Amino acid sequence: MTKVTIYTRAFCPYCSRAVSLLKEKQVAFEEIDAGMSPDKKAEMIQRANGGRTFPQIFIGEHH
Repeated sequence: MTKVTIYTRAFCPYCSRAVSLLKEKQVAFEEIDAGMSPDKKAEMIQRANGGRTFPQIFIGEHH
């Protein structure tokens, strides 16, 4: 199965809802809290072609 990655941050209602939806649909995913990690946030922005909003969800390498 294709890897699903979601970049989140604390206290983000959109992030919470996206994570809940993935769990509800029984999708295996990796959650990365990029809100407090400059390195992870930079990684997210690069993968999202400059996207800075949360959440950012990737299915494989597709955004």
